[in-house]
Amino acid sequence: MAYKRKKILESDALQRLNIAPDDAVDIVAGLWMHHPRFGIGLIEGVSSANRPLASMLQSLGENQSARYQSMLARKTVVQVRFLHGVRMLTFTDLFEVQKKEEQLPDFYQVQSEERLAELL
Repeated sequence: MAYKRKKILESDALQRLNIAPDDAVDIVAGLWMHHPRFGIGLIEGVSSANRPLASMLQSLGENQSARYQSMLARKTVVQVRFLHGVRMLTFTDLFEVQKKEEQLPDFYQVQSEERLAELL
């Protein structure tokens, strides 16, 4: 399984995205992720407190908006389909449980659906 995962991540099928913990609200369904404990999976759904408050954020100043964005990022929950099943991961599961940067999840967007299908 590790060989298959390595082959997928090193192929041209996926492109790595940098999503910092404070930008967790930028995670969207359709992205792929590699979690250090659970492996590679497809993000099927995202829920976050920022959806209803987006209009309020626009009316705030930049400093306040960034502060609220960071706060709302911590409310993000993602539904991920891993090879072993579906998991709901909270912000804590994604970013705070792991202490070292190399243990944080990596996010990817699909570059080549055909190539990804061949590798899966």
